[in-house]
Amino acid sequence: MVKLLEQVRTHLSSANTDEQVAAARQLGEQRQWDALPDLLRLLAQDECGYSVAHALRGFGPEVCDQVGLLLLHEHKPVQYRAAWTLAGFNDKRAVKPMLAALSEPYFHEPFLPTLHRMGVPDFDHVLVRELSRHRLATNYPSPRFRASSFLWALAQMRTPAAVDLAPHFMQDHHYTLVRQRAQRYLEAISPNRQAQA
Repeated sequence: MVKLLEQVRTHLSSANTDEQVAAARQLGEQRQWDALPDLLRLLAQDECGYSVAHALRGFGPEVCDQVGLLLLHEHKPVQYRAAWTLAGFNDKRAVKPMLAALSEPYFHEPFLPTLHRMGVPDFDHVLVRELSRHRLATNYPSPRFRASSFLWALAQMRTPAAVDLAPHFMQDHHYTLVRQRAQRYLEAISPNRQAQA
């Protein structure tokens, strides 16, 4: 068994991302604490960082204090991935960096339902503020991704907070997916809720 675990640990240094992720998952599931420093270093890798962050949840909530130290890391992506691990345990330290990530050109889309589940106050208004930054155009990949993600999340939340803003995203100069998401958002909120806005 020990020899097998050593072999798994060597996969953490592999050039193959799939091998790294599989090794991280196995070590997390088996709670191999001696491998934790290596796993924490892998959070810095763009190719597998979020998969490793998810694998770290296998250690249980006891891992939170060590992962929490990475919220002070100099690189924001490492902070965001550490926050993703903490969010799996509903650790409130995850909220601030995950909210900060939403202002980035691209962010980890599962942050949206997670922040909502964690009960962030006025989260729908946070999303509307971010969405409003793209009301004029969504021709480029980042605004397109951001606007469609925010509209999707608002529709899932069934909040009337964006009822006045959504029609702007249905205009022809917006990207097709964004127009569709705006339409679905408006369909998702009932006439009663539109009246509350």
